[in-house]
Amino acid sequence: MNFGKLTDKFLATLPVIGPHAGIEAELLLAKRKPIGGPFLIADDSDPKKMCRSILKASLDRIRLDEAVENGRLSSVDLNSDGLTFRYYCQSDQHEQLKNSLERNQYVFGEEFGYRPRDIRFFEWYIQLPDWLGSVVRSLNAPIQHAFLNTALRDAGIDDPKRHWEELRNRLKVHEATNAVADQPEP
Repeated sequence: MNFGKLTDKFLATLPVIGPHAGIEAELLLAKRKPIGGPFLIADDSDPKKMCRSILKASLDRIRLDEAVENGRLSSVDLNSDGLTFRYYCQSDQHEQLKNSLERNQYVFGEEFGYRPRDIRFFEWYIQLPDWLGSVVRSLNAPIQHAFLNTALRDAGIDDPKRHWEELRNRLKVHEATNAVADQPEP
């Protein structure tokens, strides 16, 4: 095991804010995450006005919808205030997800595959004043990066750096094709 992987493995044991941010589709498709979402369904969105993070979520949703069509995943839509939110899950989690959403119990936490320490850390983090939350986020960033790399490796993506480069290239191609606006990330 090389030093980078060993460092990532160690750092990944620490609590993380947003442990699945940016890799939810990869984890769902690799069967490493039981439930994911919500993804906003906005079929009338203009790709020319999307920032990169929204564009990636949109491209992920297309991949996840294909997995649903092929029977690899299941999905449940939730309509709220004229918007449709789609949750994805492993097929054996479909009824649990559907029942939770019908009871208006928004699924969060361990049902999403989050570790208890990440849930507690997030619950603590959201109580912080903005200035301190900003400090904690910046200190947590390298830990989150290590966690994401470790999660991608566990999901069968042996070279996370290459995965991110390929993703950036796909987004660049999509941007060039659709002239996506250069907007700041949310």
